[in-house]
Amino acid sequence: NLAKIKNLEIKIYLSKEEIKWYNFGRVNLKNEWFDTNAEFYICGSHWLVNDSRKILEENGFTQIYSEEF
Repeated sequence: NLAKIKNLEIKIYLSKEEIKWYNFGRVNLKNEWFDTNAEFYICGSHWLVNDSRKILEENGFTQIYSEEF
């Protein structure tokens, strides 16, 4: 259970459907603050994944995992 891990913060955003307990909308990675050891899991179109990865890498993040559809 992830809720048992201390100091773990999970932010899940859904862009197409509004479901209770999830954030709705799109994320602007340039306006968000992330801890230096953050891990990113990106799921989306080829363009979304590549653009997001580029922004994160330009800001020094290396733990980026993705799935394209």
